[in-house]
Amino acid sequence: MFTNPTLCNIMSVLDMNSMSWSSFNLTVEARTGYTATLHSDGTIVYTGGRSTVDYNYTSMNEIQIFDTNSFAWRDMIAVGATIGERGSHSAVLVNNSKIIIYGGSTTNLGIAANPEFAILDMSVTPFNWIIPNISGSNVAPFPSLTGHSAILYDDFMIIAFGRYTIQGQERLSNKIYIYDTRNHEWVISLGRNSAQQTCNNSSNSKVITIAASVCAAEFIACISVVGFILYRKKHSVTSDPNNEDIYLTNIETNIDQEN
Repeated sequence: MFTNPTLCNIMSVLDMNSMSWSSFNLTVEARTGYTATLHSDGTIVYTGGRSTVDYNYTSMNEIQIFDTNSFAWRDMIAVGATIGERGSHSAVLVNNSKIIIYGGSTTNLGIAANPEFAILDMSVTPFNWIIPNISGSNVAPFPSLTGHSAILYDDFMIIAFGRYTIQGQERLSNKIYIYDTRNHEWVISLGRNSAQQTCNNSSNSKVITIAASVCAAEFIACISVVGFILYRKKHSVTSDPNNEDIYLTNIETNIDQEN
């Protein structure tokens, strides 16, 4: 931990086409220990962290937004549930409308932030904080982590490494944890539980059964139509006096009957 760290007050941009860096001074209060989450509209949403002015933790309601298209900053004051201040937490974007944050700590002693999880709903204005109900605590990291990393795979938030929030201790984690963002529970694999699989399989079976029934009905209908056409064709040909072969057959039949 740094007692009096020197903090940057600039933003740097890497142009991946030319592989060159450019920098410019910030027009907002600089932070450290924050999360930065890129939205599909080109904005980056910053949450939490510590101020470079007094090094105090920033309110989680004070959201900074940077537009990568116009290079313009704006602030937003979020509403909703009370989310404790924190730094060194993680964040992932879910369904392009919600940011899920996990963990983090306060003070140099590494005290765990509260609540452990929070959801920032960006589909409303102003943004709204929600505290989810979490299950599966028996496979969750305990105590919670800080200084870790997190990515989103499918609907799963994969949380790796960092250190446990044990006050006054530097106990590092060498484990990877999985959080199901759809059902808000800690899990031990990237699969779905048996109940969900049964439901999905049942739905798939219904679809397959319906499709098979439709195909069978169409097949029977086609056979019926073909049979009807052949039947009509046979009878119409037999009664055709212009057909020489059939006409001769009718004459022979009449002769046999006379004899």
